[in-house]
This record gives sequence, structure tokens and C-alpha cells, in this order.
Amino acid sequence: MSRVLTPSFSQRALLLALVESAVIALSLFASFRLPVSHAGSRAAGSLPQSLASEALVALAVFQLCLFCTTLYDLGPRRSGKDLAVRLCAALGSGWLLLWLARFVLPGFLIGGAAFAVAIALTAVSVLAVRLGVGVVGRLSSPSQRVLIVGSGSLAFAVEQELRRDHLCADIVGVVKGVPETAPLVEGDGKPVLGMGSDLLPIAERSRANRVILAMEEQRGTWPAHSLLRLRLRGVRVEDAHTALAALTGRVWLEGLRPSWFLSCGGFRRSATRAVLKRAADLILGVAGLVMASPLMLVIGIAIKLGSPGPVLYRQRRVGLQGRCFEMLKFRSMDQNAELDGGPRWASPDDPRVTSAGKYLRRFHLDELPQFINVLRGDMSLVGPRPERPAMVERLSRTIPYYDERHTVRPGITGWAQVNYGYGGSVEDALRKVEFDLFYLKNLSLLLDVRILLRTVRIVLLGKSEGLPKDRAS
Repeated sequence: MSRVLTPSFSQRALLLALVESAVIALSLFASFRLPVSHAGSRAAGSLPQSLASEALVALAVFQLCLFCTTLYDLGPRRSGKDLAVRLCAALGSGWLLLWLARFVLPGFLIGGAAFAVAIALTAVSVLAVRLGVGVVGRLSSPSQRVLIVGSGSLAFAVEQELRRDHLCADIVGVVKGVPETAPLVEGDGKPVLGMGSDLLPIAERSRANRVILAMEEQRGTWPAHSLLRLRLRGVRVEDAHTALAALTGRVWLEGLRPSWFLSCGGFRRSATRAVLKRAADLILGVAGLVMASPLMLVIGIAIKLGSPGPVLYRQRRVGLQGRCFEMLKFRSMDQNAELDGGPRWASPDDPRVTSAGKYLRRFHLDELPQFINVLRGDMSLVGPRPERPAMVERLSRTIPYYDERHTVRPGITGWAQVNYGYGGSVEDALRKVEFDLFYLKNLSLLLDVRILLRTVRIVLLGKSEGLPKDRAS
């Protein structure tokens, strides 16, 4: 159940990508070797001279399409219909891109019958791998019988997330805390099987193999003896906030106690990881700046022609350990956008945004100059997004644990950005902090790679994968 973004989750996605890459490559080579594949398109016996290059291009195209259709996001289990639709979209897009590439690279990519055979074999092989993974997943993850201890809003949230995630989880019922002051949340359809004092016999009768503690008031109410007996019998006992973090990818702040941070695990820092992360920032920062230079030149010209004012916009943001720095952006708003009231969040159709700025914001191209901030050491490629000092002062008084975001370098992109998008209210800021805390809990280079890949997908598709997005000006 706990598999939203643990290292094992990302490793499974990586393993699946490697297996499918091998299967796609074998399918392509097989299509080249079949006699029917080159009959009529190349002289008999004249096989392609650059099979490896052709297969590499086709493989890259198919993997890009599979990635952009979220088929490597191994979160909620997909229905057969959803999987079929996404596979058709990915393979159809790959077919279209390769067909168009034949006009750009004539004589390089295979054509005619070979092309049709390659597409057919690739579709069959990828579908077979996906079906096989589904069967193995069902066999290796038997249905879990979950008993929820608690009957308030926290217990209801756990149940809702379990249902939403399409897990092999059978919620056998609810046990009310002893005593529990939170009112019973009606409408969830699950029976209240008894009180916490009877937890042990209830768990035995319901054959529960997982217990989630979701009591609103826990001080002096934990059925400690029953929980210990269950734990020693092999039943998994889990705190609700830990379960919710794994299910949703964010640390729920509602009802969260400071003691949870002491017992939940994670939040590890390593000097080796810090050095490797900084080295990766420098290498990728230089590479990104070099590759983006032609595009940045075009953007600069478009901004200059579209509205009066400077091309770059400098803005004070709060960074590591609360130190302020000047963050660079391409200007996407009118030059005097804040003269009438100072810093404020932008709305989706903000009239201050310029015509060029609409496209820059949609594809996140206004952030490209921040590669310079990365090289300076003000920012990292991945981390919590930096906020303005006035916003930080306001939000730190309102949102618990807000200042913990400043224990790492801020990033061009981050876990909150790829999951939630931009915020236009204090409530949105609170949700982003919950995602940022999850990132701090699970710091790893593998998580950074996953965030960067999802960022690339967002840029390519021109839309966020999170909730409705607003923008801080």
C-alpha cells in the first residue's frame, strides 16, 4: 500500500522501462529480419545498413510517448480500458512521429511493410508486457484486509484515499477510539464494529492483516496492549498520517503532531548526497543553459517587441536558511504590474500578463534564466519553490512547519510543482507545503530524477499534472 514515491516504487518504474525498452528493441529488429518486412521496400536480401541507429531512434520515440501518456506512473492501478486507451495513444503518437520522421530523414528510417510490421510487433509486445506486469502484481500483492481505528474525519480521509487508489485493499470496518471525542463521520458505508477496547477480538474475527490508527485524539486512548499483540502476530500497524503520506505523496498537516516527525522515519541528510546533488546541478545547469540559449534569444526578442520594459525580471526570494537572493525570470507581466498594491498572487486570466507571457507561463519558459541562479548556488534544479519575503513572513505565521522548506536549496522545479501546480491562496500554499514536507522526508537523487522527468513532460504538454493552477507574480 505504501508505494507512492518510495525508492522501491521508482525502481519498479525504472525496471519496467528497461524491460519494455528491451522488448521494443527486439520487436524492431525482428520486424527488420522478417522477409515480408522488406519485400517491396528494399531489394531482396538488402537489409538496412544501420539497424542499430534506426532501432535507437524508434525506441526513443516510443519511450517518449509512453512517458508522456503517464504509463510509467505506477500509482493507482489502472482499469483495463484506461490502460488500453493510453497504450493506443502512446503507440499511435509514436507511429505518427516516426511516419513524419521519414520525410525529415528519407532513407534512414524503415518504410513500407517493414514500418507496419514494426508498429504491429511493438504494440503486441508492449501490451503483453503490461498484461504480464498486471498479473504478477495481482499475484504478488494479495488483497489486504484493512481495519481503521477511528471514526472521525481523519479515518474518513484514509478510507477515501484507499478507495481512490484502486488498491487490493478490503476495508473490513471501523473501530471507534476509546474514548474518541470526534463525531462519527456518516456516509462512508463501513460498519462501526466496536470500540478500541475490543480491538483484538474484532481484528481476529474480521481477519484483518493491516490496522491503520486514525484517532482524532490519541493521548491516553491507544489500545496499546491490543496493538502490541496484533503487531507480534504479524499484523501491520500503521499511523494514519504515514499511510496518507504514502497514498497521496504529501504530509497531511491536519491533526499532525510534532511527535510524528520523530517516529515516521525519513528526513535523512547525507553529505555525500549533498555533494552529488550540487555536482549534478552544475553539470545540468551548464548543459541546460547552453542548450536553451537559442530559445532564450528568441524569447528575449519576443518580450522586447511585445511590451516595453526589460527582458529579465529580478525578484527577491527567500532561499537556503532564510537568506534572500535575486531570482531571475523572463518578464511575463507588464513593467509596472505591482505599482497598485505590491506583491500579490496572480489569477489564471490576470490582465497584467503580456501576450508573450501567456505562452511563457504555460510552458514554464519564463523560468529558463534560473539556470544562472543554479550555477551561482542560489538555487538547485529540484527543491521547494522560493517565495517572496513578504509572502514568507505571512505564510510562516499561518502554516505550521512552513520554514522547514528553507532547510534545502529552493528549486526551479519541485515535488509540489509537478503535483499541485501554482497557488493563488493561503490554502493552496498549505497544500504545497504538504508536498514539500513529503519531498524533505524522502530526499533522494532518484526522487530528483523523477521530478525532472515529470517536469519535462509538463513542459512538453504545456500543462501541469496537478490541481488547478494560479501563479504568484
